[in-house]
Amino acid sequence: CHAEISVQDDSGQTVTLATPANRVVSLAPHLTEMAFAVGGGDALRAVIRYSDYPAVARQLPIVGDAFALDFEAIARLKPDLVLVWTSGLNERHRARLRSLGLTVYESEIRDAAAIGPTLRRLGTLLGKTDAAAAAASRFEQDWRMLRERYAGKPSVRVFWQLWHEPLMTVNREHLIGEAIEVCGGSNVFAGLPLLTP
Repeated sequence: CHAEISVQDDSGQTVTLATPANRVVSLAPHLTEMAFAVGGGDALRAVIRYSDYPAVARQLPIVGDAFALDFEAIARLKPDLVLVWTSGLNERHRARLRSLGLTVYESEIRDAAAIGPTLRRLGTLLGKTDAAAAAASRFEQDWRMLRERYAGKPSVRVFWQLWHEPLMTVNREHLIGEAIEVCGGSNVFAGLPLLTP
């Protein structure tokens, strides 16, 4: 008899599985990448558009994008876990996934400090705790090294183009905004109130 696997996601919900997930749909490119990073790429059955890293992710079926999901295709896959980016998918879509009886893990990474814990939680859900711990430690070490490398160096003014039409960027509250600062940049739109103005 196996013990249940349980983690708390970024929405505060407890996500519980009877066994490690082996039929996963990822509805966020960063979660696709993180699933591969913890050694769980083999469990992925489908992804969202723009899930292009690592290269093998491009071979997986696409079940939608941030604006529209193919709920029938997702249901047909019978996933035991759906990975969702909270602010990248509207509430109506998240509710519909749950109404289909699917187990949903919501991720809302706003700063680099959340990446290690997210990797570890995904590793728990995918039955890859050791690989996840190693991936999280590598990331945290690399982040510290970047911070040290650029500390005290002259700042470079940066505009980050997140999207072309409509033209979008990020403020300092966005993880990309934090990365710009850690790498010695000064985001020209850091002070705007919206996360993605």
